[in-house]
Amino acid sequence: MKPTARMALGAILAALAVLGVGAATRAPWTATPMDLALLRLSWRAQSETTEECRPLTEEEKAELPVHMQVPEVCESRAVPYRLRVSIDGSEILADTVHGSGAREDRPIYVLRDIALSPGRHAIEIEFAPIRGRGRDGQREDEERDTEEASKEEDEEDEEAKAIPLAYAETIVVGNREVALVTYDPTRRALVRVVGP
Repeated sequence: MKPTARMALGAILAALAVLGVGAATRAPWTATPMDLALLRLSWRAQSETTEECRPLTEEEKAELPVHMQVPEVCESRAVPYRLRVSIDGSEILADTVHGSGAREDRPIYVLRDIALSPGRHAIEIEFAPIRGRGRDGQREDEERDTEEASKEEDEEDEEAKAIPLAYAETIVVGNREVALVTYDPTRRALVRVVGP
């Protein structure tokens, strides 16, 4: 193919591309349908770790040298959180939220968008740590409360660490409105942010 023919073909293709982009910019498009609103959940919480201890079995002791035998072995693990959202009495979201990072010990980030029809809605949100049971059947949070009560009194944590959070309110949302629920560290509670 001659250089002039290549240049002419290139010019035609470029002109068609420009016309195609121009036509696409005139096509009608909306970010969200007019008949929807959003409930946006957005907050950050400190992850919490717990330590589980158990005595060494006789087999484990036999495998270890005498100087390495300890009465208990302890493992720390990150505590996941349970997120539940009910709208007008129906549970629409039940999720387990883990901390970020490879060991899940980094902050927990919650960012969920829930589509709503415009109008009045009863919103209920629960965000609480999920603690299992210890080896003797006693709840870990009860053990931790008795063992670390004095430590917790000294700690003033501004994040939502280990605090079960709940939010319940009846809201009214219009077309394309966003109802934002976030964590307020001064109140230590979930709150709805009302914008202009």
